Amino acid sequence: DDMRDTQVVDFLGRAIQLGAVIVFPVRKGSMMKLKQATVWDVLDSGQVVAQVPGQQNLSKIDRSDRCIVIA
Repeated sequence: DDMRDTQVVDFLGRAIQLGAVIVFPVRKGSMMKLKQATVWDVLDSGQVVAQVPGQQNLSKIDRSDRCIVIA
């Protein structure tokens, strides 16, 4: 089976596609918040690579089931 046949989905079961806007949880110390990002790539491993506004580096999100597609 080709891994590309299986779509990577968010917490609500919606497909995560290139260019989608997502939010995902981030913990800094004891503080938890949501970050918004634009999807740049979806890897065969199921990881999502996204650009967070105001950050130069891309973020790699290991758990797509903790993301939510908002646009």
